[in-house]
Amino acid sequence: SLIDSGANGGLAGYEDMLLILPNGEFVNVEGIDEHILNRIELGTFASKVKTNRGICIFLWHHYARVLTQKRSIHSKFQLEAYGNIVRDGFLDKHQIITPCGHVVPLVRKSGLYYMEMEKPTIEDLEKYPAVVMTNPHKWKPKIFDSLKTADEYLSEIKNLVPRSEEHTSELQSRQ
Repeated sequence: SLIDSGANGGLAGYEDMLLILPNGEFVNVEGIDEHILNRIELGTFASKVKTNRGICIFLWHHYARVLTQKRSIHSKFQLEAYGNIVRDGFLDKHQIITPCGHVVPLVRKSGLYYMEMEKPTIEDLEKYPAVVMTNPHKWKPKIFDSLKTADEYLSEIKNLVPRSEEHTSELQSRQ
């Protein structure tokens, strides 16, 4: 399943997630080229994931159930809003650390980060411990919107030297 820094909510794939409980809410999902899927059902889903502490059942609240979506897409923003640490930078260790200390490795393929997981069986749900990955309360990404415009932000940082310029100057001075 993909860890997406540009997504503002999760999509449940039919191949790696099991619907546990529909919540009666619906959303419109907009994607590439302004393609829109209307009235997509939200729910709580489960997946089976290998962690540093063994196999767990991860619970994903407020994910959209897209019946044609093969693999799940996780919003990095939604994960971090619940207290998960998503390390997906170029020099990072490529992992997710849950608030309760479970560590899940991420695999990088063609510049994108993926978490290996599979659809659990009913027996898996009873056998393995559950780890909640997203907030069980209604997900409202708009509450995290920027309060400043780009111009306001730029006026605050105009005197800062970007790191890339410092780096370039340092490299040039060594030549």
